[in-house]
Amino acid sequence: MCASAALTQEITGSIVGTVQDASGAGVPGATITVTNPDRNAVVRTATTDGTGNYSAPLLPTGHYSIAVEAKGFKKSVRQNVEPTSTIS
Repeated sequence: MCASAALTQEITGSIVGTVQDASGAGVPGATITVTNPDRNAVVRTATTDGTGNYSAPLLPTGHYSIAVEAKGFKKSVRQNVEPTSTIS
């Protein structure tokens, strides 16, 4: 009996960040929307933690648009964000 294993390689990445106000304090509860502009599709949403941190893991490599919204703040959008790649 002979067995063989096929190894596959999938490249994904994560986008992580911190939402801060003008004084540099973290903004808890902000909504993060990650969009793939090539497909015009929302691929992930997240909410910042108590210190303003967020993470969007396991995104396929590519370019993304990151929108941040929080009560009492103007909406902010950053274009052409690339995830930090990991190979698994």
